[in-house]
Amino acid sequence: MKRAYEAYKAALERIDGVHSVGALIPDLGRTTPAYELRVVVDPTILKDRNRLRGMEREADEIVEQRNPGSVGAIAFRFELAAGNP
Repeated sequence: MKRAYEAYKAALERIDGVHSVGALIPDLGRTTPAYELRVVVDPTILKDRNRLRGMEREADEIVEQRNPGSVGAIAFRFELAAGNP
């Protein structure tokens, strides 16, 4: 999972509007573990579902080029940048 995290973190940091990428949050209470990645974005992006979906696709495409086995291994939790309404 470390490899997937590093690949997605690097990909997301290249995308315009991303302020920061947090630590990987595991949910081990499931039969199959799930992993969530906190992604802090501009307020205008957080309100735009199409843009968020586009960011997910863009990150997946970047990761697929470098580490295809990691695509889809992590879910994103988009959050508003601190200090924004």
